[in-house]
Amino acid sequence: MKPENKTPEMTFSYSKTYRFIYRYGNIVMTFLSLLYISPFLMKPEKTTQDIVFLVFIFLIIFLLDWYFISLIKVLPYKIETTKDGLRCSDYFYGLTKVTEIKFNEITRLKGGIFDGKPTGVMKIFTGEGKESVAFFQKMNKSETLVAIILSNVRKELYDEVIKNLGETGQILKSKRKSKS
Repeated sequence: MKPENKTPEMTFSYSKTYRFIYRYGNIVMTFLSLLYISPFLMKPEKTTQDIVFLVFIFLIIFLLDWYFISLIKVLPYKIETTKDGLRCSDYFYGLTKVTEIKFNEITRLKGGIFDGKPTGVMKIFTGEGKESVAFFQKMNKSETLVAIILSNVRKELYDEVIKNLGETGQILKSKRKSKS
């Protein structure tokens, strides 16, 4: 007989400050980057160095925008835990999709604490390496969300993440074994 899943049903979201930063931060960064172009426009003679600088600024803007656009596709404002998975909704810029992820469908956890780093975007992959959802540690009670995810994924995946955590992982692993 399989033990009953006791995953608490909780809702996780970002504060209004972080919602604002994640929503409009790209616009501010693009504008500030464009300000660096004004000296180029004011100069009557364009040298090779000026053109290289201009190309560099446009490359930075392109990379910032590309990263932001790829991130908003998988970064929800709200993640709810259910007894058998995650329900992600309220995506940035009003994307109306709702993503349901079953814990047993998770194939990979990457980034942030999953890679043993204190900060960074944390990504959840399902299926054939397809990135399904991502979240930052700035989400309210993100530590609890990480704990819920880790306590419900396959043992092999759990062990892989714990290995990445290093010394902190050894403490968590001993606690999990004592519960079994």
